Amino acid sequence: VTVSVLYWGRSSSATARHPELPVPPSLLTQHEDTVFPASMMKHGRLGRAAAAAFASARGSYAGFGATQYRACGSPSGLHAPATATPCSIETTTLYHPNGVNGTNGSAAASSVETLALLRAEVDMLRDELQRRDVLIATLRERVHALEAAEPRKPAAAEDEQVSPAASSPPAFPEGATVVATTSEFENAVARHCPIIALAAGSHVRSAGVSVSDGDHVTIVGPRSCSFADRPVLEGHLAVKGAHSKLVLADVEVRAPSRADPCVAVASAGHAELSNVTLCNGRDGVYLSGKGTAALADCLVAGNTRGLMEMQRCRATFANCTFDGNLFHCVLLASPQTVMAPKTARVHEDAAANGNTFSGGRCDVALSYNPMEDRCGETYRGAKPIALTEEESTANLIDESW
Repeated sequence: VTVSVLYWGRSSSATARHPELPVPPSLLTQHEDTVFPASMMKHGRLGRAAAAAFASARGSYAGFGATQYRACGSPSGLHAPATATPCSIETTTLYHPNGVNGTNGSAAASSVETLALLRAEVDMLRDELQRRDVLIATLRERVHALEAAEPRKPAAAEDEQVSPAASSPPAFPEGATVVATTSEFENAVARHCPIIALAAGSHVRSAGVSVSDGDHVTIVGPRSCSFADRPVLEGHLAVKGAHSKLVLADVEVRAPSRADPCVAVASAGHAELSNVTLCNGRDGVYLSGKGTAALADCLVAGNTRGLMEMQRCRATFANCTFDGNLFHCVLLASPQTVMAPKTARVHEDAAANGNTFSGGRCDVALSYNPMEDRCGETYRGAKPIALTEEESTANLIDESW
């Protein structure tokens, strides 16, 4: 709707200098006959003349005396106080709610039509607000009804609930010394810390850990740690002497070179491994001199020999996976009973107890010639297999002999 309105101001020169005047939000809520809905403003602005004509009777606005102007709903359109001086008649464009511009008309008729459109717009907005209020009230009633229908736990049951953090077991044993770097690990070993915990994702390169003289050393990673975040201990671990004991759990042990075992147990020492990965060594576990070891849920992979059990030693293993070793298990110790056949070790330790084998030249070898580094009496599963001379040796020199 294009409306021509009579513009009053302090001087005609002042009116010509002012651009479109923004209408403050406070003016859009306090006077019913001066409301300009947002849908009828272009980016929240009105023409110069319309803004001045519909200004509130409070304070000054953009350099004009707002007390000199008031919009009236009489058929004559706009009335100015006696103190105002007519300056000019200007034309401004108001935007209809449908977004269509009108055409120019007379000042009086256009003013009446504009006020009628404004009142109609106000009524429509009020109706819309009332409709939304009713909708909000209805939604609130539905929410209250759903909350009332939902069964609630007794107060005693809520008090008994324990947070997941409190119910989950701790990541490390009590009293553990937690380390994340090589220097911290070496310092803990030098101080003879009985329990050393490797932080998740850490990679420690150690010069070697030796457990002897009846000492007990435990090296662990975080419980329930993902395989990708399992801490890595790169170095040779050795257990020597009666009553000496090494416990490993939830870590990956990498031999420093292909010439070294990951874990070596000798002289009646003992090692216990649980959920441990042994890789990259001459042997995953090497037993000699009445050494013993117990493996559970371990992965022995990528070694020349996964498990090397010399005579008068004893290794037990359950639920272990042997993968990609050249020879998975070389078991030279006698069976537990004198009358049991030597092949009982194949069924007792290898095929039973949930152990699995993949790759490699054989699962189990029951004889070994250290001078020639040659394995014999080889089995895959529970069936004997014959290896050629080339297949039966890894060309290793076993210095322990």
